[in-house]
Amino acid sequence: MTDHKSFHVAKKQLDNGLTILAKKNSLIPRVEIQLWYNVGSKHEESGEKGLAHLIEHMMFKGTAHLSESDINLITHKLAGKANAFTTQDYTSFTFTLPRNVWHEALPILAECMQHATFNEQMLASEVKAVIEELRLYRDDYQNSIFEKMIASIFPEHPYHYPIIGSKHDLCNLDRDALMRFYKKHYHPNNATLVIVGDIDIDDAFSTTEKYFGQIPPAKNYTQPAFLFEDDIEAKTVTLYRQTNNPWCCYMYKIPGILAGKNHLFNTASLILASGKSSRLYKKLVEEEELAIDVDSFVFDFFERGLFGIAVYPKDREAISKIELLIEQELELLQTKTIEDWEFLAVKKRVNIDYATLLEDNEKQAEVIGSSFLATADELFIEKYLRNIETLTKEEIQSFFREYLSPSVQHKGYLLAMTDNDKKKLELLQKETDQLERKILAKHIRTQPLEPGKWAEKIQTPALTHFTSPKPENFTLDTGLNVIFYNNPAVPQVFGILSFKANFFYDDYQYSGIFNFLLRLLTDQTGRYSPEELNKILETQGLYINPSTDHITFKCLSEDLGKTLEMLHEMLTNPKFDKKTIEKLRMHSLSDLDDFWDTPLEFVDQIAKDLIYQAHPYSKNSLGTREGIKNITPKILQEYYQKFISPHDATLVLTGDLKGYDVTTLVPEIFKNWQGPQVHDLILPPIQTSKKAEMISHQITRDQIVLAFTAPSIARTDHDYLSAALLDIILTGGSHGGSSSRLFALRELDGLFYAIGGSLIHNAREAEGMILIKTIVSVDKAEQAQNLILKTIENLGNFGITNEEFLMAKNLLFLSSADLFDSNIQMAYTFLFLKKFKLSFDLFDKQGELLSILKIDRLQEIAKRLCAQQISTIKVGSVGSVAP
Repeated sequence: MTDHKSFHVAKKQLDNGLTILAKKNSLIPRVEIQLWYNVGSKHEESGEKGLAHLIEHMMFKGTAHLSESDINLITHKLAGKANAFTTQDYTSFTFTLPRNVWHEALPILAECMQHATFNEQMLASEVKAVIEELRLYRDDYQNSIFEKMIASIFPEHPYHYPIIGSKHDLCNLDRDALMRFYKKHYHPNNATLVIVGDIDIDDAFSTTEKYFGQIPPAKNYTQPAFLFEDDIEAKTVTLYRQTNNPWCCYMYKIPGILAGKNHLFNTASLILASGKSSRLYKKLVEEEELAIDVDSFVFDFFERGLFGIAVYPKDREAISKIELLIEQELELLQTKTIEDWEFLAVKKRVNIDYATLLEDNEKQAEVIGSSFLATADELFIEKYLRNIETLTKEEIQSFFREYLSPSVQHKGYLLAMTDNDKKKLELLQKETDQLERKILAKHIRTQPLEPGKWAEKIQTPALTHFTSPKPENFTLDTGLNVIFYNNPAVPQVFGILSFKANFFYDDYQYSGIFNFLLRLLTDQTGRYSPEELNKILETQGLYINPSTDHITFKCLSEDLGKTLEMLHEMLTNPKFDKKTIEKLRMHSLSDLDDFWDTPLEFVDQIAKDLIYQAHPYSKNSLGTREGIKNITPKILQEYYQKFISPHDATLVLTGDLKGYDVTTLVPEIFKNWQGPQVHDLILPPIQTSKKAEMISHQITRDQIVLAFTAPSIARTDHDYLSAALLDIILTGGSHGGSSSRLFALRELDGLFYAIGGSLIHNAREAEGMILIKTIVSVDKAEQAQNLILKTIENLGNFGITNEEFLMAKNLLFLSSADLFDSNIQMAYTFLFLKKFKLSFDLFDKQGELLSILKIDRLQEIAKRLCAQQISTIKVGSVGSVAP
C-alpha cells in the first residue's frame, strides 16, 4: 500500500488571494520555487495569439528594478537555475536554488508580478529568439503533427491555436499589447506559489507573505468560460517531410484534468500501449512484427484531454494492418475484462513512478502546481493514489468503451516526401523567410545589453564544506566490483551494471554490436521468451534496460532480490535466437534512421569523425547500417563470451538498502557468473588536422544546426578543473548557466533560441573536444557563425575577468550537491569516480582544490584551447553535401 501521508502539501492563502503550497523534502540542500499563473494561450483573444508565451520570455527581461541581465546573473551567482514555461492553460516561472539562499527568489518573483516593463529594446531581440523557437518546433515533426491534430480536434475552442502563436502575430505584437494582457492576468489572486525542498514550512509561509502580502489583488477578476461543441467525428492530418521512418499517431477526446479521472486515463495508457507487456506492444511489435515501437500518452489539458497512441510502423505499407489490429484490440478491451496480472502490474508500476517522484523536487512542484490550478485541491495527488488503489477492472473497461471508439479516432501521419516535394518545401521556406525578414525589420535593437543592477546587492554565498555521500564497496572473487549506498529516504533502488568493455571495443566490421548485444541479453533468455520476460518484469514492477554500454535497473526496495536474480538470468543464460536477432536488427536500423533524421544529434557524430578520425572515440554507440547488417548469431555469441564478463565490471546500487546485507546478497546471486579477463583497450594517439575545416551536410530543414569543434583535454589532465571553469564562463557548462558569454549573444541579438555545448565534451582517458552548437535560420547562419567564433577567439586572446573566475568557482562548488540529488544521479556519480580511479571523497575536497587555482593558469588554458583553429559544421538546407 502506498503511504499517502508522505505527500502532504501544506497550504496558506494570503489576503490578496495568492495561494502558497509548500512541501518539505530534505533529500538534498536544494529548493524548487515555482510561481504559477492561471493564464495560458487559451486566454488570448483575437490579435493576441502568442502573447502568454511572449510574456513568459519577457517577464525575466527587466522590470522597474531588475535589468535584463539580472536574473541570469543572480542565478549564476547563487548556483541556481531559472526557467519558465507556457501551456494552453497556465504559465509557470521557476527557480532552483541552494537551501541557504532560496529566499532570494521571492522578492524577484514579487517584483516581476508588479513591475514588468516590456522594454521595446528587449522585445526587439526576444521576438527574434521566439521566431527561432517557432522554427525549432516546426523542425520537430512529431510535435508539428501534435499541434496540427490539436488544432483540427478543437476547431471551436482556444486550444485550437498553437501556444507560441504565428509568425505574423508575433511580429505585430507590441509593448502596449503585452502590458494590457499582463495587467489583466498577472496578479496575486490569479497565482499560486509552490515551494518544494529543504525548507521550514512556517518560514516559507511567513517569508512569502513578507514579499507578496502587500501586492494588491485585481478587482472583479474572473476566468472566462469556454465552449466545446463535441461531435461524432474523426479528423486526419498528414505531414510530408524528409524522413526515413514513418510515424503514426491516434488521438481520442477525453475529459480534462478538471474531471478528476486522470488515474483512470493513466492506467488505461499503461495497459494499452506503455511498456513491453502492454497489449499493443505485444501484438504489433512482438507477434505481428509490424511496428518498431508503440507507446501511449495522455495530454491532460484542464477542460478536455486527449488520449493518444503513437506507433513507429516497420514501413508505410504496414499502417493499414496496424490500424485494423488497434481497432480489434480496443474492441477486446471494451468487451472483455482485463486479466488479473495486467491489473496488478499497473498498480505496481504506479507505485514505482510515485517513488521516483518523491526524490525529484522539480517534478513534485510541477505536479502540485498544475493539479492545483486545475482543481483547486492541494490533496489531488493523495486522492490520485487512493483512486488507483480502489480502481476496478470494470472502470477501466468502461473507459475504453466510452471514449475509444473508431468513430472518434483522429489520425496523424508523418510520411516521407518525394524529391519533388523537397524542392517545393524549400521554395516555400524561402518565401516564408523573405516575408519574415520584412516583418522583423521593424524589430531592430540599437542598445547594448543592460548590465546587472539587482545582482550587485546579492551576496555571493561563502564556499562552505560539502560532505558528499560515501558508498561502501567490495570485489567478488570473480572480479565484479560492487559499490552500494543506503539512501532510505525513498523506498526504491536504482542500479547500474557497467562492463569493462563498451562500444569502443566494437570491430568496425560489426559497428554497433555491443549495444546490440545488450539489447539481446535484456530482451529474452534461454528460460524466458520476450513475451514471458516482459510479463514477469512488468508484473513485478522490475525495470531492467540496456543503455549504450551498460545495463540499468530500478525497482521498489522490497523487490531488489528479484531484480538481481532476473539480471543474473539475463547475463548467464542468453539465447541467440535468429527470429529475435532479426527483430532487434530492424529496431537498431530504425534507431539509426531516427538518429540521422535528427540534425542536433548527428552533428555530434560529424564532429567526432572530424576530431577523432580512426580513433575508437569516433565510434557511434548505435553503429552503422553496414555494421548492424553484418551481425550474425555466431558473432554475437563470440562477443558475449569475450566481453560480458564480471572481471573489472562494476555493479552500483543506490537507494533503500536497509533491509539487505549487500555483502551477502550480491555474492550469493552472482557467484555463478563467470567470464574471462577483458583486455585493456589500447588508445592510439589522436591525429587531428591542425587547420580549420568547413563541413556542410545537406538535409531539408527550416533551420541550420551550426556547430564548432576542436581538440580539447583529457579528463585525467591536471588542468581539467581549470578547463571546467572556463567551460562555465563560455558555455554555461553542464549546469546550463544562462549568464555565459555565448548566451549573451542570444540575449542581445535574438539570433537563436538556445546555444550550448562544452569545452570538455567527451573528455575521458584521452582528449575530449570542444563542441558548441546552436540552431539558426538559414539567413542568420553566417552572422551567428562570425559572432560565435569571435566570442571563442576573444576568450583565448583576452582571457577572463576576476568576477567571472570567482563566479564560476562558486557555481562549480555549490552545484556539486546536484550530483547526489537522486538515486540515479548518485549511482552515476559513484560509477564515474570508480572508472576514473578518483576518490569517493573527491567532492568533499572540491572547495580546497578550487581555492588553489589561480586565474593566471586559466588564462593560459583559455589561450591554448580557444586560440587554436576551430572547425565549423553546418547541417540543414546548406546547398552542399558532406563528404
